[in-house]
Amino acid sequence: MGDRRDSAPPWVSGSEGSGLDADVAPSPLTTDEPVLPRSAEAPPRSAEVPPHEPAKRKASKKKRKNYTSEVVRSLLDGESETVVVQWLSKKGLSDKQIGATLRRARARIESARPTPTVSEDAAETNAQRDKDRLHGGLWFGGGLAVTVVSLMAADGPQGGQYVLAWGPMLYGGYRLLKSL
Repeated sequence: MGDRRDSAPPWVSGSEGSGLDADVAPSPLTTDEPVLPRSAEAPPRSAEVPPHEPAKRKASKKKRKNYTSEVVRSLLDGESETVVVQWLSKKGLSDKQIGATLRRARARIESARPTPTVSEDAAETNAQRDKDRLHGGLWFGGGLAVTVVSLMAADGPQGGQYVLAWGPMLYGGYRLLKSL
């Protein structure tokens, strides 16, 4: 076989007949290509971007369409997710893209719903307690009043019957305890 130096490319230092200076950029493609001097203005070859690459990116962005807004509207209008998935698959989306679109749509719907604050919940609870306290007190007081009035009427020289209104008092007591 030949000497190792004969098989080395011409841009490798130490190869015969290369005659390259330190300020000249070697061309790894062919030896027939002209060798250009390196300058601070020209970027190195590794930083160069092929001219066809940005065009592909622009074309792929034009093809992709975000269907999240349409999915949100459909779901809010009462459309089932099954119908929405079928519609998205007819549009040519993959299963992965359909899943991502549904997740984004659900997140938008969830973030748009107003969440009750702690103060609103506390106000509702306090209002219910006040209502229970009022109704419980009225039922208990009414049952107690009927019992006391009928007992006073029966406590005469002749005696008599009186009413023990234990039902209204029991219900009123329950509502009062519930309000605590």
